[in-house]
This record gives sequence, structure tokens and C-alpha cells, in this order.
Amino acid sequence: MVTGGRGKWSYSPQLLGKLLLVLISVSMLGCVAAVPVIIKMASSKHYTATVQMKTGPEDVYRAVIAELEKKPDVKIETRDDEKFLVEATKGEIFASIHAEPLKRGTQLIVTADAGGKDEDKDLALRIVKAVCDLVGEQCKAPEEG
Repeated sequence: MVTGGRGKWSYSPQLLGKLLLVLISVSMLGCVAAVPVIIKMASSKHYTATVQMKTGPEDVYRAVIAELEKKPDVKIETRDDEKFLVEATKGEIFASIHAEPLKRGTQLIVTADAGGKDEDKDLALRIVKAVCDLVGEQCKAPEEG
């Protein structure tokens, strides 16, 4: 038991622990309510964009597969239903889309290459935003504020 300087107030360790738990829980609620921010990365050959989503990996993966199958000009090169990974091409354009399971939600990772065309830089970002729209999640790029 912790006692104040003049004995006017006292707290047990259990009460302090519960208070700390409540404070952490309330602060985490603020994090969950925020709009996920998309992170872009570049290597010498590919561009990658990633975002954490609330939607489960199965639902994200199913939505991606359904959308790709609607497009006759897109060829699914690799499909791993257990790892929630799909690789597809459209002419010279290549994209790898991976819905990595998290404890709560999904880490969506998109790597893309437009065959050296001008659209290379933002292709992975555009794919991530399209997947967010497919599953009804609001995601934003850092430049969008």
C-alpha cells in the first residue's frame, strides 16, 4: 500500500495496476481509430507499399483474388492460398500482393514493377489504395496529410 505524505490518501498496488491498465487501454483506442497510413519504399528494381488494415487476411486475399479474376488482361502467375500471396502480371507490369496475418488485422504488402515505365513510382501505392477500397477501409498516403 502506498500512503500519501500525511496519510490522507492511499493506493494499493492492485488499484495502481488497474489505473495503469485503463490509461493504456484508453490511449490504444485513439490509435485504433486513426486512418492507416500507407508506407512506400523503393529498391533498384521494384517499388513496395504497405499498410496495416483492420480487415482479416482471408477477406483481403479473397477480395484481391476476386478482383484479379474479373480482369481478362491480368494473368495470375502464382497463387498461395495458405500464405495469402498472389503474384500477377499484365503485360510488362508485375505485382506481388501479400496479406500477412497480424494479431488483429492484416499487414498488406504490395511490390510492383511497371517494366521501367513512368508509372513505376506509384504503382504499388495505387494497388494498396485499390485494395483498401475493395475491402472498405480508408487508407491514406503520407502526402495526403
